Amino acid sequence: MKERGHSALKFLLSLWAFIELFFHAWSVAPMTDEHSTEAPITPAAKKPKTQIPVANNTKRDWIDKVTLGFEGFGLAVLVVYTIATIVYAIITNNMWKEMQKQTRIQRETGINTERAWLGLDAELPIKISELKIGPPRFEGIATYRIKNFGHGPAFKIASNGWITTNSEEMEREAKFSCQENLAYTEGTLRVGPQIPQPPPMGRILFPGQILERDIGQPSSPFIGPAVPNAKFIWFIGCISYKDQFGTSHWTRFCMLTPEWVRVTFFDEHIPLHMYGMYNDTDDDTKSEKTN
Repeated sequence: MKERGHSALKFLLSLWAFIELFFHAWSVAPMTDEHSTEAPITPAAKKPKTQIPVANNTKRDWIDKVTLGFEGFGLAVLVVYTIATIVYAIITNNMWKEMQKQTRIQRETGINTERAWLGLDAELPIKISELKIGPPRFEGIATYRIKNFGHGPAFKIASNGWITTNSEEMEREAKFSCQENLAYTEGTLRVGPQIPQPPPMGRILFPGQILERDIGQPSSPFIGPAVPNAKFIWFIGCISYKDQFGTSHWTRFCMLTPEWVRVTFFDEHIPLHMYGMYNDTDDDTKSEKTN
């Protein structure tokens, strides 16, 4: 269809050029009477100038008008052709961009389907072994379970966990915990002068496997100042890793206790729920920036 349109436009332009050339040649041809028997005028016997007959003027005006009309028609065809070419170029460019976008989405979808995905084990995300809000001090011991839900192995796994009763501290830790872990996963730890940069470090986890990590231990519990009036306790952390394609990823988690009203103490049997914030991945962040 596109080739037919171009051929039609080229034919119209060629036809217009031929007609314009024909009328131009006709208009500049000498106006002589082909049936006249008079001898041509020589320089020695010039006749006095006579007025051009009215018929010849009418004919010339008609030719000029027709030529001007064809020139206008040709210009209009040229303008239409130029506009059509520009529109076609814009449409083609948009189609090319859309095709690139769809190709990228398909490629990312294929990678996401086959790569490793780490997160908290749904059966038992966090197990609390000890929880005392004090006085004399806050103490907590817990274990969180990391599981590979993907189809590929995860490398250079680094993670951390934190317990707090302060919402400001919770937000601060949630925002910067993944950056600290990625330094281990990617081998970008800050080091002092004359100290060599250590390589990426961390555990490996194959699909379906589970890795347990501690927040505090019996010999060294997670401690803090006593908070006898605490209403919430947050368990926050981040997991960073590399997939089999060498791309770094992170998963952030945040769980909290229900508001404590009737009972004035917490223990290891208190239930935990997913907090409405800071349960996300780097893939979620990329999607938000794209949109």
